[in-house]
Amino acid sequence: MRRAAPSSCSAGASSPRGARSRRAPTTPTPSDGAATPAFATPAHATPALATARRAHDGVARVRVDVVAVVPGGDDLHLRASAAAGARAVVLEALGSGNASPAIVEGVRRCVDQGVRVAVTSRVPEGALAASYGGGGGGHDLVVAGAAMARTLRAGQTRILLAELLARGMADDAIAAALAA
Repeated sequence: MRRAAPSSCSAGASSPRGARSRRAPTTPTPSDGAATPAFATPAHATPALATARRAHDGVARVRVDVVAVVPGGDDLHLRASAAAGARAVVLEALGSGNASPAIVEGVRRCVDQGVRVAVTSRVPEGALAASYGGGGGGHDLVVAGAAMARTLRAGQTRILLAELLARGMADDAIAAALAA
């Protein structure tokens, strides 16, 4: 019969490799030789590094949610994102940028509340086209106030939106950046 390996969660127990605990990697500092965490800010940090950190902090404070569209889906997740304080929503639409009539109505409500909506596609490649109507097509999403991210996918669109919103860009500038 095989015995179970000791748990690394119990006090004093060793892991299978003999290590007692995990610690942050350390690097010695040239001034005193003492070990400091490798992710610590060096005393000689450049102004560019400080600027980059401030920019990252601004982007990190901007909530941009990603909502996947399914055939015949409703606007529950759009409403939840708006209620949770999202400043923008990336809609992962079907095909060339299509959704359902309920999603179009949800987009209209989000835009009315000041939540920006960008449309991208779940397909791996290809440009979006706001060509279909009929209540749930890409054309209807644009009429409801969404901006089409022509060639970007959801993750890329989310990061771009967060950056543009952190910089305080206007809606027309955001739409132009997404369409490029």
